[in-house]
Amino acid sequence: MQVKLEFFDAAKLSSSKQWKFASRFQCLLEETLTNLAPHYIHDTFFSTSLVASKGCLLIDRHGEIQGFQLVCSNEVNIGLHRYMVLRSVVCKSNRLSEKTRSFDRFGPLELVSQALKAHMRGREPWLLTASEGPVVYHRMSIPGVPVPESMLITYKALAASANFRLDSKDIFSVRQGSIMKLSANELTSWNRRSEPSIRRYIEECPDFGKGKKLVFAVPLPLKEIASIPISLVRQLWIKRSRNRIANQYTVTPN
Repeated sequence: MQVKLEFFDAAKLSSSKQWKFASRFQCLLEETLTNLAPHYIHDTFFSTSLVASKGCLLIDRHGEIQGFQLVCSNEVNIGLHRYMVLRSVVCKSNRLSEKTRSFDRFGPLELVSQALKAHMRGREPWLLTASEGPVVYHRMSIPGVPVPESMLITYKALAASANFRLDSKDIFSVRQGSIMKLSANELTSWNRRSEPSIRRYIEECPDFGKGKKLVFAVPLPLKEIASIPISLVRQLWIKRSRNRIANQYTVTPN
């Protein structure tokens, strides 16, 4: 399926266009998630209280949206501390087998852009979101390394500002909202994986796929922001090298 990429600024869309996009995005999310709040996308990413909300679309040759990404920023004050909470979401249709490199780059680069603008406003940017499954993310919790109490207090306060009701036992997870559709075989497969990032996810959110998801909050100081484009270039280079090697050794039948 051939697709093209389009970018948009949510604040510059008409109200009817916002609802149209939000409804389509909601339908795409519901292909893989259950129990999704009826207006989750609209209420989270098209709110008039947001400082910024930027997105990109994957559109097929019939003009239908088959994938999307959104990154938004919201000002949060906790006592005398000024924060900028960044939220993000990415999804593509199960029928879509391809996505462009520009689509891969959009999320990290837009995250960098909004985080830098937060620093310019004198606010401390944090990425706050939830992971439905064991996906590799930078998170504040590192196995074997205690989380500083000050960071933990901030994490809980920012999570509360986003209406996340943290689990009393596994404080980096919640049992609310959407649930990823995972079969018993998929759960077994994930639990057998040995990668450190996956083991860390399962440790912090042992009941993923059974009603729980991981909440993570990552502070984005300037040093961390500077490393994101470097990591992105490295990932794209590795992916391109693997594809080149695979094509080199592909045998075409006569």
